[in-house]
Amino acid sequence: MKTSSLKRARKANAAKNSDAELLEWCIRNGAALDGCELVQGPSMRGFIATKNLLPGHCAISIPHALFVTTEVAMKSTVGESIIACPTLRVASNLEAERRAWAERRRGDRDNDDDDVSVRIISRRSVLYAYLIHQRFVEAKGAAWEPYAASLPTDYTTPFTWYSSPNQIGHMAIRTEVEALELHLNGQYDSLFPALSDAHPTLFPAHVFTRAAWLWSHSSYSTRSFPAGVFGEQARSNLDDGVMFPLMAADCL
Repeated sequence: MKTSSLKRARKANAAKNSDAELLEWCIRNGAALDGCELVQGPSMRGFIATKNLLPGHCAISIPHALFVTTEVAMKSTVGESIIACPTLRVASNLEAERRAWAERRRGDRDNDDDDVSVRIISRRSVLYAYLIHQRFVEAKGAAWEPYAASLPTDYTTPFTWYSSPNQIGHMAIRTEVEALELHLNGQYDSLFPALSDAHPTLFPAHVFTRAAWLWSHSSYSTRSFPAGVFGEQARSNLDDGVMFPLMAADCL
């Protein structure tokens, strides 16, 4: 077998094992399948019906306890460490918080409570750090390790197109991609390497790299769903979505 074919085979087997472990973990934690099963093979990966399904039938049920949200990240050790950092402020709505911060600075320049050295971090950035920690730091034994381990290593996103200027150079999306890249880099720079210096065990510098940050963002942006779709209480100041096992586009 050629080396390239061997690598593809190993990658396929790893994905197969990861999917099986993820499904087993989900069922052990309250998920249920009724009328469908996970099928994995050389030409397909996903769920297929095992019987005729009537309209409205619930074939896959996943409890809220398996939802990965910004709330979960905020209440974790990772989230608590970020919240406790005196040079950071976690905001529900990043743009609204930035505007309010600027207005307070203009209206009350003598207020010592408004420290311009404080960086404003989105809740979503806390979730990004949490995903990296679950996948690469705690690994085996982490609360969400089976789910984190099932996430792809690489993604095809506008950021990967942007790495090849000829592919995105004449597209209107380029301006948006560049703006998002600036935002993501700004959030990363606000957190690291400061957190790695303060908590080297929790945020090891060799793990919390800019590449890992982009991986986490890509994982969220390709796998999150609006919270309102699943009956979560809508909040006007929070636009974060939810992630949960088995429902990603490459699983269904």
